Amino acid sequence: MKFFYRLRTRAKLALAFGIILALMLASGATSLRQASRINASTVDLADNWLPSINLLGDLKEQANLVRRAEFRHMLEAKPEQKQAMQKAIEG
Repeated sequence: MKFFYRLRTRAKLALAFGIILALMLASGATSLRQASRINASTVDLADNWLPSINLLGDLKEQANLVRRAEFRHMLEAKPEQKQAMQKAIEG
């Protein structure tokens, strides 16, 4: 500790700023590494997960269209309209 007390104020300040600079550089490098990990996770979500979620949404939409057509078919009173709707559902 006597070494530090013997230094001039100028050297103490230079040492303190050097330590702060080194800590800031280490913090910045860690931040960049973590940002890279977040970016990799985001790319994985966009490339692998999102298309499958969109496909599931399309499948759900198609299933709902069929359900609505079947419901309208059941509610139809006229036989000729029921046959027309049945052909539309099968198509």
